[in-house]
Amino acid sequence: MRRTHVGTTLLALLTLLALATACDDPSSNRPRDDAAIDGGPDAADVIGDADADAELPDPDERLKLAGDLAIMKISLFQSVEIPIWRDGDALAPSAIVIVPDRTLRVVVWAAPQNGYSARPLTLMVSVIPAAGDPVDLQATVTFPAASDPANPATAVFLELPSSLVPANLGLSVRILDEASAQTPETQPHPARAGTLTAPLAVAVEPAQEPVRLILIPIRYQDGGQDFLPDTSPAQLALYETLLEATYPGGFELVLHAELAWDDPFTWTGNFDFGDLNGALVDMKASEGEAPESYYYALVAPADTFSDYCGGSCTTGQSYEVSNPGSADYRVGGGMGFSGENSAWTLVHELGHMFGRSHTGCDVSRDDDDYPYSGGMLGSWGLDPRSGAWIDPADCADFMGYCDPTWVSDYTWNGLYDRIVELAQLYPPAAPSPVRLLHMNLADGTLRVGALLTAPRAPGDRTVRVLVSDAKGTREIDAPAVFQSGGTAFTLALPAGIDARSAQLPDFPHLTLR
Repeated sequence: MRRTHVGTTLLALLTLLALATACDDPSSNRPRDDAAIDGGPDAADVIGDADADAELPDPDERLKLAGDLAIMKISLFQSVEIPIWRDGDALAPSAIVIVPDRTLRVVVWAAPQNGYSARPLTLMVSVIPAAGDPVDLQATVTFPAASDPANPATAVFLELPSSLVPANLGLSVRILDEASAQTPETQPHPARAGTLTAPLAVAVEPAQEPVRLILIPIRYQDGGQDFLPDTSPAQLALYETLLEATYPGGFELVLHAELAWDDPFTWTGNFDFGDLNGALVDMKASEGEAPESYYYALVAPADTFSDYCGGSCTTGQSYEVSNPGSADYRVGGGMGFSGENSAWTLVHELGHMFGRSHTGCDVSRDDDDYPYSGGMLGSWGLDPRSGAWIDPADCADFMGYCDPTWVSDYTWNGLYDRIVELAQLYPPAAPSPVRLLHMNLADGTLRVGALLTAPRAPGDRTVRVLVSDAKGTREIDAPAVFQSGGTAFTLALPAGIDARSAQLPDFPHLTLR
């Protein structure tokens, strides 16, 4: 059986960093007031350094298992913990979602046996895909003299790159010591969990389409002054990275045109999100946006956040869409100031639009099924942006009001369920047939090309085309792909249009060939 070795080619950078246990939310003063509207019809110490070794051992070397360590526990982490092995046995398949094409951290706890001395050893993880050849990853690590299975900061880890997590896979985890004698692969050993032929099973969910999130900048007009939110590339990138760190899915962020708004504050001195959200419902309906998309208004109704909120204030509000079919109500709004506080408001309010209720912690607990006391996390988390551990004793679920905050495994699963529900309600439409038109600017000719009944992807640019059919003459923007020299391109017209009647206002000299 051919095996792909990762090490000499450095396909995976494996690092064990000095990571302080943290809950990576600096927004300790983030206001914790929002309102939800019913939705329509219905590691403290450094353990060691881990680097991709220059050379991997030959097959016999991988049988040299450490004789003075026993693997106690193995967990996988994306943003939440997924335990898969404990005290000599594989655990029942986890209900916690693992999403594909994301880095997966493999965390290993080991119990020292009699005579153990801390020293550099090799942690090897073999990845056995559902189809294809296994891939070996290894790192040089030093296990501590004591390891607490309730604290990943006392474990060692290596990370599987996203390219190795496309679908269901198996894992074989072993601790190697070049000074040890060989142990046959078929012989059980406490320093090995799973083998190449009987690996630990890891269930990975199918890939889903990214969540489409329309961001509407609100131009708030008050006393002759206009206030606009921060929609800079840096702020939008902050939104996207935090969303993808706390939600089990990718995001497509679309920046909408501005919406002018001048409704006065409420008598309590808060921005009135109620009327604005109603207007967003109307806007979404009138624009014909995809039903599975979300509308979110960014509001900065003062020069700075402290000018708006001197104490307790409403920072966001959204419809709580408990019924996934209530497409028109997937709207909400929140603060649009610079920085991470506004991003956390977006994470919380979007959770309501995903059908999530408050989990407690400084707010009434509306979700009776939330399993952890006081709205806290209940299990360890991982911030994939920084690599920091998230301590469940210090962090609450982001559907509460406490700080600092992260995502619990319960909320993580619930968010994924909604992504799947919408994918089932609104499957991607089959592509419509198109007729190709080939343009040669060098000789001034236009040629009718093939009929594509199942076109793959549209062009990355558009060209104005005047077309005539039973509806009369009208202008459309046709997707086009230009050749590298810039003197030729191909565009795609809807198949029902007579391609020979097409006119290109920007290229009037072209003649049909």
